[in-house]
Amino acid sequence: MLSFVVQLAFLLGCRSEGKSDDQSPVKTTVCELVADPTQFDHKQVVFYGEPAGGVEGLALFDPHCPGKGVVLLVEDAAQSHPDFKYFHEVVNRELALGTRRHQVSAKFQGAFSFQHVERNPYRLTASQVSNVRVEENDQSKQ
Repeated sequence: MLSFVVQLAFLLGCRSEGKSDDQSPVKTTVCELVADPTQFDHKQVVFYGEPAGGVEGLALFDPHCPGKGVVLLVEDAAQSHPDFKYFHEVVNRELALGTRRHQVSAKFQGAFSFQHVERNPYRLTASQVSNVRVEENDQSKQ
């Protein structure tokens, strides 16, 4: 009987351990995502990024690897969260002004995907946007 209990505890422990690993996002950066995208493909990730808009939509960047970005897609459920609404409002205001008066950054969590295409190969389908920060750019203080 003791052997059965030990085996059952082991199986339950392994099962819950595997389950938490599958659900826990990998902490990373935009630079790491674009440097080795196959390592993160179809995994849950979490990272900080700075948004920039363009003709093809919004992407997330990191000043440590200029010119490399991850296209941002947002799950429907995440769009109703107050942090996402604030992020959306601030980004739209900055884009409408056509200036970068403020530096906007946030924490993004979701499923990363990599496609073997020339344009926009890196994508994040965000399930959560949080820790939105808005700081005045040095240039706008002058």
